[in-house]
Amino acid sequence: SIRLGGVERQFRSPRDAQDAGIRMIYQELTVLPNLDVGRNILLGREPQRVGVIDRTALYAQAQGILQALNLPLDPRTPLERLSIGQRQMVEIARAVAANPGVIVMDEPTSSLGRSEDEALFALIATLKARGVAIVYISHRMEEVFALADRITVLKDGQFVGTRAAKDVNEVALIEMMIGRKLEKPVRHSVKQSADLVLEVRRLSGGPHVKDVSFVLHRGEVLGLAGLVGAGRTETARMIFGADRRSGGEVILEGQSVSFHHPREAIQRGVMYVPEDRKALGLIVMHSVRQNMALPSLPRLSKLGVTDERAISALTDE
Repeated sequence: SIRLGGVERQFRSPRDAQDAGIRMIYQELTVLPNLDVGRNILLGREPQRVGVIDRTALYAQAQGILQALNLPLDPRTPLERLSIGQRQMVEIARAVAANPGVIVMDEPTSSLGRSEDEALFALIATLKARGVAIVYISHRMEEVFALADRITVLKDGQFVGTRAAKDVNEVALIEMMIGRKLEKPVRHSVKQSADLVLEVRRLSGGPHVKDVSFVLHRGEVLGLAGLVGAGRTETARMIFGADRRSGGEVILEGQSVSFHHPREAIQRGVMYVPEDRKALGLIVMHSVRQNMALPSLPRLSKLGVTDERAISALTDE
């Protein structure tokens, strides 16, 4: 059963829950990139005059909401110009703008940088002070202990237990999650290969990438760390040929390369898993086998016609 304010409720749709004062911030963004920031924040609640949206009032209200949340965004900015992290903040602003009594936040920091995390945490503190109840879903321990008053653990869809945050530590919480005592992990060192696969020298381009250099050996994992806007995604896109670079050099297996199109990178064995999987990585209305075959269509075709047996074999494998 679900009880709201002590009264059992039945919600037949998300609209029923919204009307009752419950808002949801999804892990997968639900903002609309074809609209601007203000239209997204007040979506479905636009101020009207004689049956027509009053844009002056709309942008004024949206600006007030953004200022109250300390979000430095222009309500007239098209959402498609914003980063994933900025879009997430717009999603949060839309939920808060409805003055809900309950907010469910499903991993809201998954696309945010540290400065945006801090802004969100400050916002949560403000909402708590107003009496808003928050369900905060996360697998990041530091967030859970920084924000939660009480912590509920689920495992395989089952309720494990609820503890006051002040009465439980990280080790005890992990043991509740995995269902056994936590053993100290043993690190195994891996001998680094001397085979240099990729070398990036003073890569530059656009406003975010300036003199980036690193090397990557065969069998090695190299992590690129930085806040939102640090240039990590732009660096990867330049290596892959999705964005143009203004300077620097990329050396692949000892040979200098300059990919002008992702197709050229794919032909040389360089693949890219983008930050925005839904918009840039997949065609979601197509099947798994169709998506898996897309980068390899030339070798899965005969005389310009796709070989369905080859595609099935590739997918099965």
